[in-house]
Amino acid sequence: MRKQQKIQEEIDLTLKSTENLKRVSQNPFLFEKTMNRLQEQNSYEENFKQIFSLKYVFIILILIILNIITLFKFRTEDATSYNKEKSIESFEEEYSISSQNYYY
Repeated sequence: MRKQQKIQEEIDLTLKSTENLKRVSQNPFLFEKTMNRLQEQNSYEENFKQIFSLKYVFIILILIILNIITLFKFRTEDATSYNKEKSIESFEEEYSISSQNYYY
């Protein structure tokens, strides 16, 4: 019985202590600060996406231009000076390779 009474006294003390509590005052600009931070984060993300998308576009354009340049270069070489058979023959002559020499 005494233990039960002690517990009840503790409960009453705890409840009375909550009566003296005051309401916490909040910062009046808290909402504005959080909204500004969210907008800043969104703007950074958008800028980041735009920068990377532009970089990829430029990289792809550069690669396409390089491919076109090499394509035209090889086409002109094929048409004017490059002859596959002549180069093979000159290679054979240079290194003394012929299809009739077999060394086993």
